[in-house]
Formats: sequence, structure tokens, C-alpha cells
Amino acid sequence: MTHGRQRHWDGVFSEKGESDLTWFQERPAVSLDLIQRRTGPADAVIDVGGGDCRLVDHLLAAGYRDLTVLDIAPAALERSRARIGPCDEVAWIEADITTWTPRRPYTLWHDRAVFHFLTRAADRAAYRDALLRAVPPGGRAVIAT
Repeated sequence: MTHGRQRHWDGVFSEKGESDLTWFQERPAVSLDLIQRRTGPADAVIDVGGGDCRLVDHLLAAGYRDLTVLDIAPAALERSRARIGPCDEVAWIEADITTWTPRRPYTLWHDRAVFHFLTRAADRAAYRDALLRAVPPGGRAVIAT
């Protein structure tokens, strides 16, 4: 399933421009507000499915220095990396969230584009397991569905 899902999303990001995607936001105001209310620039934030989203750009501009962007689509991640340029403050992870194992804790987990696409119960359970391993007690999760 992972390879088929990756081919699908990589095709979407390879074929469409950033502003052609229905979920594109130049400034993701709601996400930024929720993140900034619950974290500070020194906190570790992961954006799940944030491939070519502008959230990372705005968090960097707000002084955040421990950011991770995880996406299944290499094309999406490449667009963000090209837009932002070399940046030590962002870790880029190409992975399927349903098979990914976190290697570190995060203060906040953000997802505006993944969970609602997981239609199989097993995929949702795997997502939940990854979230629980990545975010310790006292951490936060912002998930749009």
C-alpha cells in the first residue's frame, strides 16, 4: 500500500502547481495561530504531510528553529526545499506516516492534510501509534480533518 500511496501523491505534486492544489494557502493562518499559542520558537514541531505547505516558511520567519516536515511525496518535499533553500533548522523526512517510526520527541504534531485521507482503520491506527510515540505526555497535536 505504501508504494501505491507514494506514487499517487508524488504524481499529484509533480503534475500540479502549488496554487493549483485545493488545500493551498499562502499563509495558513489558523495553523499558525494554533501552533504559536501552544509552542515557542525553541519547541520541536513536526508538520505531517506538510510537503510543499507554506507553514514551515512562516514558522521559520517567526523564529522557530527545530522544525520537521514529513511527507510521503518526494516531489512535495523538493518543492519546499527549493523554495526555502539550505536550512539547518528544518529536517525533511520522506515517509509514509503509517509505517514511519519517530526517532525523537516533538512538542507539537501538526497535520492539516493527512489523517482525513486515511480511510482504512489499520492506517488510522498506525497513524495514532506514530503520533503517540512522537508526542510525549504534555505535548500537543493539531489535526485538521
